[in-house]
Amino acid sequence: MSSSFINERSAEYILVPKFVEHLTQISTKITPIFFWATREGATHSKSSFKDKKLLIAAMYARRPKVYNLLDIELKFNEELFSRAEYLNKNGISVFAGAPLVSRFEELNFDASCIWFNLKPNEKNKDIVLRVNSVDGSIYNSKSYNSLTGVSSSEIVDIIKGISKEFTWSEAIEIIKNNKYYNIHSRWFLTGGYKPVYFIIDVSEKCGQNVQAFSPLPRSSRGILDK
Repeated sequence: MSSSFINERSAEYILVPKFVEHLTQISTKITPIFFWATREGATHSKSSFKDKKLLIAAMYARRPKVYNLLDIELKFNEELFSRAEYLNKNGISVFAGAPLVSRFEELNFDASCIWFNLKPNEKNKDIVLRVNSVDGSIYNSKSYNSLTGVSSSEIVDIIKGISKEFTWSEAIEIIKNNKYYNIHSRWFLTGGYKPVYFIIDVSEKCGQNVQAFSPLPRSSRGILDK
């Protein structure tokens, strides 16, 4: 039986700067947020990013559970796929990530990470993967159409292919409604799982200078970035 040793918020602290590094292939102007309708979605915030063209990506942190000395389990709840369906339909690409660690002391910026693209889950079931924490290989390698492992370049391609250009006020309305999308969820009244959203400013062509920006040393990049 697998055992928990961290929560999703702790995983986010490792995942967010590494995910931002992938996004710098699109733009260096990236704002990661944990959205509150009464803060980031409030009147003052709505006036931000005036006349800016924005892409939005969402990333759900997954916490690894210890399966044995080397292997971890990652659980993807059905609710995540329902929310991914809503966001994808509205022009926001959705990902999940997890640090490849099996001990609490390994949770640092030297940890590698594994990334997934989330799509609608036709079977409406939770998915549990067993993953090697050293090389990121997945043991139960059954094909899941709703869950695909992705590299850094694939993250960029997915965002460019799915994401629509928004104003910030337009994006706020979509993000706010994500809270209410899955009315059958046991977390419906509390809002359920919340992703980190990434506001990507594509008003200017920033791609020519992205190599000069790196929030993390190359040695700490995720295992699927190769």
